[in-house]
Amino acid sequence: MDVQEIRHAFLSSESIVRRIRDFRLDRVAKVGVGDTPVAMNDYPKIVLHYIPLSAFETSQELDLANIPHKYYNQPQISNYTSHRFNLDGVLFYKQLREHKPYEYIQVSRNGNFEYVNGEIITPWQNNGKEVIDLPSPDFEIELVNQTDSILSFQKMVGIEPPIYLFMSFVGVKGLRIGTRRRIMAAYHNLVIDRDVLLIPEVSFKNYPSEIGEISRQLKPAFDAVWNSAGWPRSINYTEDGTWHPSP
Repeated sequence: MDVQEIRHAFLSSESIVRRIRDFRLDRVAKVGVGDTPVAMNDYPKIVLHYIPLSAFETSQELDLANIPHKYYNQPQISNYTSHRFNLDGVLFYKQLREHKPYEYIQVSRNGNFEYVNGEIITPWQNNGKEVIDLPSPDFEIELVNQTDSILSFQKMVGIEPPIYLFMSFVGVKGLRIGTRRRIMAAYHNLVIDRDVLLIPEVSFKNYPSEIGEISRQLKPAFDAVWNSAGWPRSINYTEDGTWHPSP
């Protein structure tokens, strides 16, 4: 490559990175104000974006008509009760009778996947008092399993890695991380100091072969979530980096 070609490649790369980050920021902002493909509750949300680099490098489009069929024929990853087509692609969501959907996956025609969960961070009763926090290890377990499912589905429909995972939390200012056991009591009174958490991305250069590989790659992201609430790191990993959710 000559100097001009190198410069063009560099600028193109910078442009793609900027477009991916702008896309993520735009979608998180819209989720924050309730601009979602289905109406959801007003509780804090966990937002995951699985963005293949190819979605911004090429003009690829998925065969949307076959997406639901492929999804529902993969019982090990299929856990949604409803779907419908929309302008962006195909929307899968969970709904309990008359209640609003509490979780969805938006599959975009270019291969982007948006996952939003409005169930994990909801109020619960503690000695007759309503409490809301970010429950551990529940949120890590959900996000590891969801990542395993979505990456498996992206692989099945022919999306090529690398795939960038962006983890975000909306409406979480003042929440603490609630653990199932009393450890490191000094950290239990600390709370998240901002409303929106934009966790640094995780890059999957290849599709992981097993769930243990996913949990290892998500460790820096989970550590950042715990840091945001005043903890030194996630308590669900051993010293050697093995994911071992605390009971």
